[in-house]
Amino acid sequence: MKMQVIINESQKKYLLVESFNNVISTKIKEMSDFTKKTLKETSKQIGVNLEFLFGWGAAIGGFMGPVSDYVKGKYPHLSELELSLIITSIIALYYTDNKDLVGIMYKELKSRNLMEIFKDAKNKSSQLYKTFVSFVQSLNIQVHKMTNILSYTFIIPILPMLWDVAKSGQFNYQETTEIATRLAGFSVITISGIVLKNLMWKMIKRFTS
Repeated sequence: MKMQVIINESQKKYLLVESFNNVISTKIKEMSDFTKKTLKETSKQIGVNLEFLFGWGAAIGGFMGPVSDYVKGKYPHLSELELSLIITSIIALYYTDNKDLVGIMYKELKSRNLMEIFKDAKNKSSQLYKTFVSFVQSLNIQVHKMTNILSYTFIIPILPMLWDVAKSGQFNYQETTEIATRLAGFSVITISGIVLKNLMWKMIKRFTS
């Protein structure tokens, strides 16, 4: 005789939130791992310690991951090292004001005849950045500096998940708050839980409007 398990609405919501948290947690870790792998590989090649950028973990991964996928798809002949050098060069432009590091990266790219591919990747990153800025500003979230905007970029790969959640109508403000609080606990995310909660709730409302 089969046993039928019945769960109430509250338990169902709890399981949905936990499932969503697990999926996003995995995605955040993937973004952070991507950042560390890229920077470590480049660091070995150029002889410069890039660990000071690890704190941007998920933000860099969220922004540069799609750019990396674009470059890999368009230039499949590139080695992992060459791809890392190109992506790190773009990271240096956005996430540092270190002209010496940028100069070192450019010299390395030129020696490997990678400047044209780098320029293409840089243009793609610029398009993505401008699109993301427009989206964030459309939510009436005031961000005045580039560094502030870059703190939000970890959300880029999560947008399709939030879209699905919003369209399902399964999460209300309370569930959104719980998810934002959990995410804010990651050391690789550089914005506060309050800001993150506000951002996520505004996105869900936008997607359902």
